[in-house]
Amino acid sequence: AAGLLRASDSALHRAKAQPGQACVFFDPAMQQHSPARLQTEQALGRAIRQHEFLLQYQPKFSAGTRRLAGFEALVRWQPPEGPRISPADFIPAAERTGQIRALGRLILTIALEQIARWRRDGLPEVSVAVNASPLQFEDPGFASEVLAMLQQHGVAAEALEIEITETAAVNRMTLVLPQLAQLRQAGVRIALDDFGTGQSSLTMLRRLPIHSMKLDRSMLAPLPDPDALAILRASCVLGQSLRLDVVAEGVETEAQARAAEAQGCTHLQGYHLGRPLDAQAAGALLAASAD
Repeated sequence: AAGLLRASDSALHRAKAQPGQACVFFDPAMQQHSPARLQTEQALGRAIRQHEFLLQYQPKFSAGTRRLAGFEALVRWQPPEGPRISPADFIPAAERTGQIRALGRLILTIALEQIARWRRDGLPEVSVAVNASPLQFEDPGFASEVLAMLQQHGVAAEALEIEITETAAVNRMTLVLPQLAQLRQAGVRIALDDFGTGQSSLTMLRRLPIHSMKLDRSMLAPLPDPDALAILRASCVLGQSLRLDVVAEGVETEAQARAAEAQGCTHLQGYHLGRPLDAQAAGALLAASAD
């Protein structure tokens, strides 16, 4: 019986990873995990219970002025012993094993506690973006839970931004749309992440209740190539027409930063302007931005 349940769970997670509705039959290859992958999956539950995760905060700057405009919270897993584990390893493991909801709840708690701490210290208020897994939206109470957590921590809705990838939005539109609408109506900011990598469409952008679109780093990397400039310019015009903030991600050089500003991006984010910071360093940057 236990083996049958494991097999059905493997098929279920494979089906959830496919666009739209899907029916998937179990295949033994689904459970041919590498030892490292299996070890990560087994340790994940303990790590969530023991709060072995921390957040780093990558700053986002206003185009032109280069003033601090917010942060993106990036999760890191730091076991008591050994090196940190990459999100590229443990986020898929959390989604495969169904633990992404518990992990997402923990990440949001850490972010809200930090926002409240900065406010108590008298630091300027900026929004902090938290990435949401598409699987979190499969819970119809996700948006309500987020709003309850905001109230519990005494954090204004405007101080939180929820990021969702465009692929997740397209594949789960019926689940995502009403929950995003509920969050936006309450004042939570919504960002469409990795724009330009999935099934971008004008209809989708019009329907989603978003505040900003984040251009994927793949759109910035070729700059200042003329074709890349043309695509960037068109994306910025689209965003401006829909009254959206347009964030250039992955800005790694001054040439890329200036090209993004010249083509109409409203915000910049990337290693050239600021690497991910721990909470103390991010607080110091917040304090400096008030001068």
